[in-house]
Parts: sequence; structure tokens; C-alpha cells
Amino acid sequence: MECDLLAWLRLSAWRMPVFRPYGLEHLLLLFGLTPLVVVLAWRLRSVKERTIDRILFWLGLALILAEVYKELFLSYVIEGAYCYADFPFQLCSMPMYLCPLMLFLAKEKKRVCYLFIGTYNFLGGIAAILEPSSSFYPYITLTLHSVLWHQALIFIGCLLWFSGLCRIDRSSFQRATLLYLMLCGIAYGLNALLMEPSGGVMNLFFLGPGVAPVIVMDWVSIHWGAMAETILMMGVTVFGSGGLGIGFQCLIDFLNCRRYNQ
Repeated sequence: MECDLLAWLRLSAWRMPVFRPYGLEHLLLLFGLTPLVVVLAWRLRSVKERTIDRILFWLGLALILAEVYKELFLSYVIEGAYCYADFPFQLCSMPMYLCPLMLFLAKEKKRVCYLFIGTYNFLGGIAAILEPSSSFYPYITLTLHSVLWHQALIFIGCLLWFSGLCRIDRSSFQRATLLYLMLCGIAYGLNALLMEPSGGVMNLFFLGPGVAPVIVMDWVSIHWGAMAETILMMGVTVFGSGGLGIGFQCLIDFLNCRRYNQ
């Protein structure tokens, strides 16, 4: 069975030149695919909430299947053994766990998840598209996985905002931030627990205690220590997510005001 799986994975190991950040291929993805995703979300803005929950459910299942393939490919084809650094518990991984739950969560908890996905995960998708150095691989399927994954985050975030399911205020953002901090605690705990088995490369949520592979944050970690980098990373993420949410709320209110006046 394992030999059959390995043979199947190797059949899909189509190599390719690694895209350069802000090279032609990246710019085509940025200015070609991203607008299509945003337009699709805009066209679906008027569907019922239950329909959106079903869309999120099936998208979540698709993300799970894609991640299973990626984990197997990395383990069997590239690493030869499981690499703890690839454990799927990054900030951008959270929609894989949350989206399938939307059909079953109570309304209040669902609102918190909507806003968390529409701010924290949306920010992660945008950041990965704007700074894609860790998103491009020398394999077609892995690069396709990464590109479509982060485009899915853009689509989900836009769909939630355009449909009005995301609305930000102090209380709702505090609850979404509490969820983020809880997940940070889990990620930091896993980083500390698995630091030795991972060979020092475990860095979920790009938090300590290891050196974060993120521009500026790696310098902070080396010169000021892991705790300073962890606090700074969390602060920047909270501030950026809140700013993104307020900006999108203003945009949606503006669009609604124009539509009302017409």
C-alpha cells in the first residue's frame, strides 16, 4: 500500500522553475487571478447565509484534502520522513478547521469565526500573496496548492465582507482577537514541545521560541530574543487585522451608501 502511495505521489512530482517574487509569473497571479477571485466573491454577495455556510463547508473539505496531499508529498517525496515544520497549524491553515464547522456552530460563535476569518486569515492570505517567497516551490502541484490556498483565503474573506456576514466593532473584534490569542498559545506550546524533534525549525504562527523565518522578525529574534519577537509578531498581526477589518467595513458602508442613494 505504501509503495503504491509513493508511486502515485512521485507521478505527480512535476518539477518547474521556482517563481521569483515580483517576477512575471507572480505579477500575473497577483493582477490576474486575484481580481477574478474578488469579482467571484462580489457576485455571490447576495446569496443566503446558509448557502455561504455550505460554500465554506465544501471549501474547507477541499482545503483538508489538499493539505493531506501536501503533507504526504512533503513527507514521502521531498523529506523522506515527516518534517514537523510542515505541521498544518499556521495562521493561514485555520480556515481548513473552521470553515467545515460553519454549518453546525451556534450563531454567536459563528459570528466570531466569520470575523476571525475575515480579519486574521484574510490578512494572512493578503500577506502571502504580497510576499510570496515561501509560497513558490520547484514542483507544480505544491506551487499550485500554495497559490490556490491563499487565493481561497482572499475569496472567503471578500465573500464574508461583501455579504455583510462580517461586521467589526470593538466587542466582536475583541472576541476574534481572543480566539487568535488562544490559537497563538497552542502554536507556541507546540513549537516549544516539538522544537527538539523538529531540529529547531518548528515555528507555527511564526512565533518563538525558535527564530521566525520572517523578514525583520528574524532580526528581532536574534538580537532581542524569542519573547520580544513573539510579542511583536502578535502585536503586528492584531494591529494589521484590526486595520484591515476597519478598512473593509468603511468600504462596505461606502458601497452600501452609494447603492442606497442611487
